[in-house]
Amino acid sequence: MLATGGSTPYAFTLTGGSLPSQLALSANGRITGTPDTAETQAFQVTVTDACAVSTLQNYSITIGAVSLGRNDSIATATVLPGNGTYSASISPSGEPNTAFDPDEDFYRVTTTAASTITVDINAVVNGSPLDSVIEVTGANGVPLNACGAPTFVSTCQADDDDTNAGLLDSFLQVQVAAGKSINIHVVDWGSNARPDKLYDLVISGVN
Repeated sequence: MLATGGSTPYAFTLTGGSLPSQLALSANGRITGTPDTAETQAFQVTVTDACAVSTLQNYSITIGAVSLGRNDSIATATVLPGNGTYSASISPSGEPNTAFDPDEDFYRVTTTAASTITVDINAVVNGSPLDSVIEVTGANGVPLNACGAPTFVSTCQADDDDTNAGLLDSFLQVQVAAGKSINIHVVDWGSNARPDKLYDLVISGVN
């Protein structure tokens, strides 16, 4: 941020609202950090000069979701840094009897402490036709049996069950020990339509 007029040096302070998650305002007017959440935040900054004269300005910052590319196998799984909202798409390649395989996406998350991780697919609620299916697996690709609050003894597979959003979106909660990697596998239930079907993968609870 820049200020003109008055007497230098200037001091900048956040006096209203909030910055996006993981961002901070320094006294010299620089916003630093790496955002981890797709969101829009409105905030107010006050600048004070060396003579204690101050003025304020309103701002807003929009953080978009991270865009992810193709990752069609566990071997090529996209490694996620942790919690956040990630934008992706599935591109089914043809009708079921064609020689082409439908697109599928794999993501990898690693914990540093015991975690209850929430995996949420937002597609239909955003206007996308994706009928999502998700499963959470170990390194060998076998679905884990640590999903389903409060007991967390169910197989980690879900489709059409996100009652908090659209009925075609998917939602899972999985308990993971410290220092463990899990794979999140996303597919389209229909596997026979184009164009690209957009979705947001929302991860939370990773410690």
